[in-house]
Amino acid sequence: MPTGANHVQHLHQAKIKPIVDDAIVRGVQDGPRIATLLQAMVNPDNAVRGGTRFNVAVIHAVVLHCGVLMTGDGDRQAMEQRVVRLLGTLNDKTDDEGRYIINSSAVNQLRYPNTHTAAFRRVILAMFRRMSAYDHKESVVRVMLERLIVNRPHPWGLLVTFIELLCNEQYRLWECPFAMEYSKVRETMTLLRQQYHDNRKK
Repeated sequence: MPTGANHVQHLHQAKIKPIVDDAIVRGVQDGPRIATLLQAMVNPDNAVRGGTRFNVAVIHAVVLHCGVLMTGDGDRQAMEQRVVRLLGTLNDKTDDEGRYIINSSAVNQLRYPNTHTAAFRRVILAMFRRMSAYDHKESVVRVMLERLIVNRPHPWGLLVTFIELLCNEQYRLWECPFAMEYSKVRETMTLLRQQYHDNRKK
């Protein structure tokens, strides 16, 4: 995954840095620019070799650069809203695999308490609320649950964001079909919510 200044190199190589900058700093997110981003996200050579057809490094770079921009100078609230819009649009325009990679990259930004984590927490929650398709919501929850089930200790940002989805009724997570249909998902969600309430009582 691109880190630090490394992510900018990936954006330059894909010739999309000005597009991401304009999308977040100035709110320019028209159809042709979104199409260019989607095209840059795909790497046909990977598919030929039997891997994902997506350019994972470019997707990670786009998400990370969004974080750099919305926590830098300027109107942070406006830029966060533009990140929600951009990532939401990319979610809408790609397929399940692309959606999973985008959401994985966003969730990976939920780490220890800092400005970057706080910004992505707000973005992910707003993006989840914005999503109308249940399979899009399921992609976000799947990414988070995979990390909560396997990895311990859990990153602070990941845990507080998922607890917010679980316990805040405005997100209506428990009404999503996947929360009702898959017993393992429901059991895990119920356990995490119970642990949260138990800890609050201590």
